[in-house]
Amino acid sequence: MSVTLRCSRGIEQGVSWLQKAPRSGVAALEGVGYLPAMKTLLPLLCLLSALLSSCSPGPPAPPGPPAFVDESSADKRVKALIVEAESGKTRAKKIEAMTTLGLSYSTGTDVLKDKKKAVEWYRKAAELGGAKAMGRLADHYGFGWGVPRDPVEQHAWVKLSAHYSKTYRAQLSQTAVLIRLNRKMSRQQEAQSKQRYEELLKEIQKKAK
Repeated sequence: MSVTLRCSRGIEQGVSWLQKAPRSGVAALEGVGYLPAMKTLLPLLCLLSALLSSCSPGPPAPPGPPAFVDESSADKRVKALIVEAESGKTRAKKIEAMTTLGLSYSTGTDVLKDKKKAVEWYRKAAELGGAKAMGRLADHYGFGWGVPRDPVEQHAWVKLSAHYSKTYRAQLSQTAVLIRLNRKMSRQQEAQSKQRYEELLKEIQKKAK
């Protein structure tokens, strides 16, 4: 069995310890009969110590092939929604995918919560005529989620949501929100909201053509 130079240095140090032992200690060991055994065991103990503490380990094993990472179902759902939002076959499919992405980023479902990205997706859906996205975009302006709080912008989007809602229940719900907001707005804000509503309505109608 071969040992490295570092190991041999450890052995030599162990032997030197034995040679430098105090004479009184050696004499005591001889008296009780332990010295012969110690002379045999001590070099072996030194060798073991050298092997354990001084010997350099062998080269590390080469890295194996990278582990296969399966794409999570959440990532797949998000990617599928993005594809649908960008190249859906129908306008309704695009709006639905965009609105779902907005909700995902707003609540942190399948993605990291990001209110700014939620606003981006809600706005894209709203500009295509998505009533539900309009209402949620209004909420973000009302609470200042991902955008500066803006009651005028909030009022305009709620009014648009009521205009584009396809069910009576949704229209009634948004109308109730408008009544509540009107009580908190000044006349100047109401005028600004009306102007903003007309601007947004023209933009949406233009994209619909």
